[in-house]
Amino acid sequence: MKKTIVIILILLIGLAGYSYTKSSKKQMTDPLIFAKAEIGSTFYSKNNDTTYKSVQKYTNNHSSKTGITSTNNKTFRTAFSYLLIENTKTHDLYLGYFGDVINETPVPIKYTGDVKIILDKKTKLNMPKSTTLVDELDSGTKKRGYAFTKLDSQKQPKQIEIVLNKPINTYDQQYYGKNIHISLHASAN
Repeated sequence: MKKTIVIILILLIGLAGYSYTKSSKKQMTDPLIFAKAEIGSTFYSKNNDTTYKSVQKYTNNHSSKTGITSTNNKTFRTAFSYLLIENTKTHDLYLGYFGDVINETPVPIKYTGDVKIILDKKTKLNMPKSTTLVDELDSGTKKRGYAFTKLDSQKQPKQIEIVLNKPINTYDQQYYGKNIHISLHASAN
């Protein structure tokens, strides 16, 4: 009888541990891992102590299979996933980008985080400057982070236009490269 109770207890503890591990694997804190994850995955933002769930990815023909859309601005690169996310408590929708900025130029470059978004060819959004990405990057370095902004409507955009403004060459305080324009559409889940 004691053996049966001990075995049942061990099984219950094992199952409880398995279910905790299984559910906690889905909540992520790394922006790039979240960017590549399946729709429905959750991201915990340490900045505002809030959890968000991915609802929709926006991609184009140049995006990777995991939804990363890369740009190359004279060897200053970005690798972002553009996502519609939902606050898991308030259910408000946000549009954001998650991923890396990579400086492969020979000079230090400051990523300004100056990103403009147009939803369904009419509503314009200015993305707030990401405190996790806005920074000076030495040559050969990268930085990982994210930024997002709340949508005024609960309507999911079908198409978004992104304008990534030029970064700044910190040696001469001049803009580097050009503005990057990207057209993205809601991808099939």
